[in-house]
Amino acid sequence: MKILLFYQNNNRSIFFESLLKELQNVGHSVAGLTLIEKGAFHDGMEKIGIESDSLNVDNNWSMRKRLLVGAKRFRKYCRREEIQVVYSHLQQANLVALIGRKFSQIQAFPCRHHVDVVALGKNINAKRLDRLVNRMSEKLIVVSNVAKEYIVEREGQNSDSVFAIPLGYDFALYGESLNADGLRLKYSHDIILVMIARHIPTKNHQLVIRAIAELTESGLDVGLILLDQGPLLASNKQLAVQLGIQHKVHFEGHKSNIADYFAIADLVVLPTISESSNQVVKEAGLYGKTVLTCANVGDFEEYLNPSNSYLVRSETVLRDFSSTLKKCLQNPNFKIDSEKKASELRKTVIEKFDIKKVAQQYLSLTLK
Repeated sequence: MKILLFYQNNNRSIFFESLLKELQNVGHSVAGLTLIEKGAFHDGMEKIGIESDSLNVDNNWSMRKRLLVGAKRFRKYCRREEIQVVYSHLQQANLVALIGRKFSQIQAFPCRHHVDVVALGKNINAKRLDRLVNRMSEKLIVVSNVAKEYIVEREGQNSDSVFAIPLGYDFALYGESLNADGLRLKYSHDIILVMIARHIPTKNHQLVIRAIAELTESGLDVGLILLDQGPLLASNKQLAVQLGIQHKVHFEGHKSNIADYFAIADLVVLPTISESSNQVVKEAGLYGKTVLTCANVGDFEEYLNPSNSYLVRSETVLRDFSSTLKKCLQNPNFKIDSEKKASELRKTVIEKFDIKKVAQQYLSLTLK
């Protein structure tokens, strides 16, 4: 089969590279395509020998224009490349694919990555996209069982049309740390916490920043490295200044060398209250680090437990996160305990999220 992976954005994703590489390994012809201009996505595909292209849809256009122009260009691309199966990811790409495949024999399988973050927000266009994708999808992929339950129970989607398939990885594609020693010199704290998440309300950055202030007052030298961007970035920076801990909280934006940051982390923190299937927690485990996160969010309960991670409940995270973090870090055996948990988490991640299993689940949809 000629299989296309169609993505809304252009950032690199090891999941996408892993999936296309495995589909190619089992005998299919594959390609990658993005809705917007070329970027790191295409560079990554080139490195593993997979062709990729872009529809060059401008993010500054209106939503209507992006969808209609995108669908027209998508249809033309698929006809030229004789595409038979499309796995699209994220809602704008999903809707473009669903519109663009009309009156063709292309099998389209949109994949939704979120659970309730759109419903919790105020973005009207995002809410409309969710409804349209649900309505137009014959088979809708989600990345966790929690996401399937939510879409079926809260949004009224037919259970038989929703398929939970986890993100999967070819772990050999993950790079090794190259500059950990340099980063350790830069961040000269006794304990280093790393958080990788968009600066949006559901990720609770301010909760972590306030916890750093409390830990500093208690006499602990704890540094926090925050990676990624987002609409709350400026206000989160302002909070660190207001609390007088700007020298403890390091806002580093988007970084491609995440292996270096995992290498220097004593603990990865993520007090998120809305996920479908978070990639950072899996990557932390792969790189031999454990996490402090919310047990009952997304697919965490499917693979996280007290033997491999530190856990709080989402409904009590505002109350319990800081005290749990402080208890962990003040434990004289913290580093020994965290290393044991990290070892168990690494085993679980490698066993559960191997790309070979995931690719077969994707392929099985074309036979149903």
